[in-house]
Amino acid sequence: MRRLVLLLVVSLAVVAGVSRAGGSAGPRWVITDLGTLGLPKSEALALNEVGQVVGYAVATDGRSRAFLWEKGRLRDLGVGYAVAINEHGQAVGYKDSGRYRDQRQALLWEKGKARILDSSFGDCSSGTAVAVDGSGRVVGWGGDKESCSLSMSIAPQALLWAKGAMSTLAVPNSVAAAINERGQVLINVWDEQALVWEKGRATKLGTLGGKFDGSRAASINERGQIVGYSQTTKGTSHAFLWQKGRILDLGTLPGGKSSSIDGVTRVGDLNFSNYYPHAINEAGQVVGTSTTANGRWHPFLWQNGRMTDLAARLPDAKNSWWSQPTINDRGQVVATMALRTTTVERAYVWQNGKATALGTLGGASSFAAAINNHGEVIGSSTTKTGQTHAVLWTLRSG
Repeated sequence: MRRLVLLLVVSLAVVAGVSRAGGSAGPRWVITDLGTLGLPKSEALALNEVGQVVGYAVATDGRSRAFLWEKGRLRDLGVGYAVAINEHGQAVGYKDSGRYRDQRQALLWEKGKARILDSSFGDCSSGTAVAVDGSGRVVGWGGDKESCSLSMSIAPQALLWAKGAMSTLAVPNSVAAAINERGQVLINVWDEQALVWEKGRATKLGTLGGKFDGSRAASINERGQIVGYSQTTKGTSHAFLWQKGRILDLGTLPGGKSSSIDGVTRVGDLNFSNYYPHAINEAGQVVGTSTTANGRWHPFLWQNGRMTDLAARLPDAKNSWWSQPTINDRGQVVATMALRTTTVERAYVWQNGKATALGTLGGASSFAAAINNHGEVIGSSTTKTGQTHAVLWTLRSG
């Protein structure tokens, strides 16, 4: 499967860690600058288990170029944004077509070459790819404007691309959010219940009983467990876990009224609300955000029926908001904190119950986008000069 930081450090390889007794150095998080393709800014968005990283770099005029980083080398994939990658190095994303506002072309990169995925619905068609499984099946959405006028918006349709062919899924006004290795596809429908599509059949996930008969799905694991959020009978939104046809309310942190598991609403220049992190792992551990007694949103870890506040003991937690966390199969979690009083963002990683702030490239901020099962974290960091660069954090001993 299937998008905030401390002033701690000063070099291209910045470390944050703890020391062992006796003065010997313990494991430390080392940051690596992945480069920018010679452009002012870059951000990493996804990585796979072999350490390949994809993302984008952007010029001052806003034009972007997708990249693939592997084994210390940054490769230019051409115009576009690469947002997901599978274990075979196939990456997906999109590029702006340049013809009409909001018009995109869905892309699949294989062996460094881009292929436009068909999303033809008419003269003003648009398409976006967001996820790819191990067999090369791609999901996303497409649609067509009623008019090529700049004032008209695109009505999306969930799409699946497999073996070179495009298939429409579910109903109009829908977007595909994720796919697992079993071919189960998560679909969100405007103002309706989220769906899971499998073998030509769409199943509604249900709701938590609110007046608004809708729900939103965010992540699915290989066991078919799904997480997202829905309105409750009290009119607030709560995170849920769906499995075997039943939906479970995960509740909130103590004193909180709302909780959520949703797409990251800020991934650099993208503001990509349909970038979905891994919010549930193969052990069924779930991460999301919840309000606390003071109304602030904190990241949580839910397991064995209990929700834990990951930010409770962190400095500045009362004056911050958090991005949607992401979790790997080892139970390591990454998330990003934004201070309300400044523009500073702090990326954190949790392991064995302890939170560590990830270092920067000498600047004030960083953002954690994803973590793989080897504990490699990718995202972005600011430099001494204030530029944003794509980065990789790795935990090294000694």
